[in-house]
Amino acid sequence: MRHGKTIGTECQEFMSDTSPNSELSTTGIMEIKNISKLIENDYPDIVLVSTLNRTKQTYTELQKNLSNKLLVEFSENMRGINNSVWEGKTFEMLDENNLIVFLKRECEHNVFFKTENGDSWADVIFRCAKILKKLNKFYYDKKVLLIS
Repeated sequence: MRHGKTIGTECQEFMSDTSPNSELSTTGIMEIKNISKLIENDYPDIVLVSTLNRTKQTYTELQKNLSNKLLVEFSENMRGINNSVWEGKTFEMLDENNLIVFLKRECEHNVFFKTENGDSWADVIFRCAKILKKLNKFYYDKKVLLIS
């Protein structure tokens, strides 16, 4: 499950892990309320949640709307890519230097390229591999909800 819509996604702005535009929007909260109705009929055995604020908010909103308590585990390995230098900007607002950096990474498929204080796609792939290993080891016979 992807986190609910954020202020940034509604404005089509890039977000960092902690930027103000990474909070859930009103629309995002309503999305989670609707999803909780589906989960109410088929509870997962465990929920693995990214440590990002927007994913923790998503879990909190989900839990608020459910009659049973969900077993939850928060994991750093559930984080996606952090684009750092583009926080609060739309694609159209990227200056020439940042646009070149962005396009190099996105278009040339250089999985090892990192922005300053950001992540590479290789970092994300490594974290995903860790989560898959954990799922196979501890939860192979369980219904798991991932919120990232």
